[in-house]
Amino acid sequence: MIVAGAQLGAARAAVAIIGGGVLIMSGATSFAIVITINPGSTLQLDNNKTESVNDNGTLDLDGFNLTSDTFTGNGVVTNSVASSTSTLSVSGTSAFGGVIQNGAGTTALTTTGGVFPLPAANTFT
Repeated sequence: MIVAGAQLGAARAAVAIIGGGVLIMSGATSFAIVITINPGSTLQLDNNKTESVNDNGTLDLDGFNLTSDTFTGNGVVTNSVASSTSTLSVSGTSAFGGVIQNGAGTTALTTTGGVFPLPAANTFT
């Protein structure tokens, strides 16, 4: 499923990807979004700000950056676009047990205002 263009709303939305599906969201959001990625599923985000992400599948930053207040789960974060750098920015205390890895492109991580332990063997730059 592809959701393209600006997603505008008043308050908050929730998105869950289940059953091995792929969801591609492009365009800026102007509301708080809570995202759950279930095992076997993939979310591809383009330039979004989220309230929280629970990644138990695959989060493909797709050459863009993602800012989230919290980031949890045991999934994979990667960047599939060659010759690009995508940054995951987390601003709150989170517990992510998954793997952040470079894909065809570079995946970067920044954290501010909280604790973000990385217990897994991560391979991001």
